[in-house]
Amino acid sequence: MDTIQNAKCYDNGDSIRLTFDWPPGFTQVFINDKLFTLQEYKKQGGFFCKKHFGENIFNIDGCTVTFIEKAIITCCITPKRGLGYSPKYSSYELTFDANYIVEKETVHYICGRMTYKLGEKITPGQLKKYIIRTEKDEEPNVFVEDTKKYEINILRG
Repeated sequence: MDTIQNAKCYDNGDSIRLTFDWPPGFTQVFINDKLFTLQEYKKQGGFFCKKHFGENIFNIDGCTVTFIEKAIITCCITPKRGLGYSPKYSSYELTFDANYIVEKETVHYICGRMTYKLGEKITPGQLKKYIIRTEKDEEPNVFVEDTKKYEINILRG
């Protein structure tokens, strides 16, 4: 064995921890064109770097390892009473937040048979609120198309 083996990435909060089996006799490797020693690896318990949204790609002496950091979107769907009451329609408030910036038209919501795209980007810490109407007794649903980059948590109030 003269190449990196069993390379793995772990979520470590704000950073990524990269571990792998060192080739016998190697005392250093290049990770993304940066020299990293076996002594540093043992002292730190792996290679650490800041993670960012999307693909985090590591090239370790020709071995490529990818860690995908997803944006997590939280959507709270709350029924709203007294907003132009009509026996034919129901009103809901959709509230969005995310841990990374989510570009506009990434999030979709369904009302009845129609699908709509969210027309604004979602910025972390800045709640986006929308009031929507549905047919009576129909609840809206929310989804993202790109499930490799985005994860959505739906809370119903």
